[in-house]
Amino acid sequence: MRKYILFMLVLIPCGLIPLLSGFLCAESANDREKQAQIEYLYKMGTEYYYQGKYAQAIKYWEAVLDIDPQQTQPPALIENAREQIQKESGPVYKDIKADIEKGDLISAQEKTLRLLDLDPTNTNYKAMMKKINKLISFFPELPKDSKLQRLIIKSISAYLFE
Repeated sequence: MRKYILFMLVLIPCGLIPLLSGFLCAESANDREKQAQIEYLYKMGTEYYYQGKYAQAIKYWEAVLDIDPQQTQPPALIENAREQIQKESGPVYKDIKADIEKGDLISAQEKTLRLLDLDPTNTNYKAMMKKINKLISFFPELPKDSKLQRLIIKSISAYLFE
């Protein structure tokens, strides 16, 4: 019986405790690694945000939520970045419409590239760019006849914006 008690006294401190502490250390190392990754993603998202690359910032902040859905800051940061995209893209979109109404497809194409810089994942902007490129291939230069030009511009505007 004494040998059994002595064996247990040796086993617990020498065997079980280091085993448990090793498990706890591994758990702690995983937490530290996860926290470091989250901090990196926050940092990168913030850097992209201040560079005006809001779509890229959103991707990093969404990655934070993928790692830890309990994070409370990313939803607000993402919403703010989306508001900035809307704020900056609104005037550019209006300029594109004005360029189309003037028949300036090349300028509209350049401004659509600006929209895609703001939000490269926006499917509407991608579709608009495809349409403008197709129109430029059909009409490298619009006819000078004012009635025909107005008819073409009206058709182009309907094709792009309706």
